[in-house]
Amino acid sequence: PRVCVTWGTTLSRVDPGLFLAGQAVRAISALEVDVVVAVTPGQRALLGPLPPEVRVAESAPLHLLLPTCDAVVAHGGAGTLLTAVAHGLPQLLLPRLPDHVRHAGRLAEAGAGVVLAAPVEDPAAISDRLAELLATPAYRAAAEGLRQEMRGQPSPAQVVRELELLATGAVRP
Repeated sequence: PRVCVTWGTTLSRVDPGLFLAGQAVRAISALEVDVVVAVTPGQRALLGPLPPEVRVAESAPLHLLLPTCDAVVAHGGAGTLLTAVAHGLPQLLLPRLPDHVRHAGRLAEAGAGVVLAAPVEDPAAISDRLAELLATPAYRAAAEGLRQEMRGQPSPAQVVRELELLATGAVRP
């Protein structure tokens, strides 16, 4: 299986100490997985030493990278989480900020992911939870269910049109 590890584009600018992508990669490197790390050019140095077989993709749009992946390891930011949901991917999340904790909790409640409270003292916990995520089809099924639910929602353009009609009085609430 191919696993994408990413920490979004914001955390490393807020506080480089919150950027755990390199630690996550090193923790899962013993698993039989193909790891690709999606980072910005400014984050690459924050990764630290990586196993030679790990691929680093700088400035790769997640919506183009994730169709080739089987799972995501990330921080729980809305952009990353929702992009992974849009591709039906189960996620292992290590949230650090309050909004990430809420996003990650909702994903776990839906059965589409696993949450580890960060900082993770034992890197084996990351590896163990990812192995569980990949080996348990229910996570993928729940992620696919969220994907289908997302696809059933109106597009932003449709919502704007409805709001315009409401604002002009053409349609009553």
